[in-house]
Amino acid sequence: MPSIVHKECFNIKLAPDYAQVHPDAIRLSNELARRYANNELVTEQMLSAGGEHLWRSLALDEKFDAARCAAGQRALALVIESEDPALLRLPWEALYHPECGFLGLSGKFTVSRRITGAAGAEYPLQPGPLKVLLFTSITGDQARLDAEEEQAQAQGALVALEAEGKVILEIPEDGRFQTFKQMLKDFEPQLLLLSGHGKFHDRSAVGEDDYAEFLFETDGDDGDPVAGARLADALGSPPVQCVVLSACESGKSASDRLNSGLAQRLAVHGIPHVVGVREAILDLARTRFNRVFCDALAHQERVDVAVQQARSAITEPLARVQKESDKAGMDKLSLGQWCLPLLISANPSRPLIDWAFQPTPPS
Repeated sequence: MPSIVHKECFNIKLAPDYAQVHPDAIRLSNELARRYANNELVTEQMLSAGGEHLWRSLALDEKFDAARCAAGQRALALVIESEDPALLRLPWEALYHPECGFLGLSGKFTVSRRITGAAGAEYPLQPGPLKVLLFTSITGDQARLDAEEEQAQAQGALVALEAEGKVILEIPEDGRFQTFKQMLKDFEPQLLLLSGHGKFHDRSAVGEDDYAEFLFETDGDDGDPVAGARLADALGSPPVQCVVLSACESGKSASDRLNSGLAQRLAVHGIPHVVGVREAILDLARTRFNRVFCDALAHQERVDVAVQQARSAITEPLARVQKESDKAGMDKLSLGQWCLPLLISANPSRPLIDWAFQPTPPS
């Protein structure tokens, strides 16, 4: 049975001058970003210190206590809202409340982001089954992208529901952009898992807007770079309701801005729910997150609840769930991965499909 969430969100709208008023919060957030970029250990103590500082900067204790009281036994959805991309890149999933702990982990809350002014979806939902497209682009030397394991995990999460006729999963073998567009047209998925590599282009030095690209496959090894605006155009209008974006930048310092740039571009374009990551996440953490996320959605959980559950699934040392124990200290490095996945949603309560349908098991 899906989780029960309070109908009223707790909206946290960031002031335009937040960065100027709270420079220490920005400094601590930048230090966390630096450690992730350099593949350094991020401990729970570091996250709680940064998250507690972020919470204090909001000065919302009285309003928050009232919202918790109104929610009662229901989960409370927290929505961080801003029109400033730099503020939305801060580690809000690590918000740490002195009584409730990490708000981005607790089953009593959900944490998502909203871009001020981004239009929400108004068109009717399609009846099920839920159509899921796992599209993986492998370009150049990407040995760390374990596409087969990712596909196996997705199939494992959905196989039982496929047999019941509640879910249809497609995994194309061709990662070219033309194939991607054709699959969107022919299959019409509601959930898209897009995995691969990308590039972030910082154009501030020449007075131009920054932009991010996703690399699709080509016959060579260089990849076909598709900018965020072109990617958003390919997604077009319905039925795509949710995009889970896993794109890593080969230049580690740009990974946070790459994913933020792509995710925000898709959200502004009108995709109801966009899941991205703030930094380059470990492959095993990403695969585990996607499996739990897909399983939760297929069991009719809200998107923000599914993200919250999937974050919790990557809190344990990942060396315990892989065959090779403590490879390159992964058990320690993985402990800080849970706060990296983020959700941008105009309306986190909006489902992906109309679940009031009669499933038909495949022949």
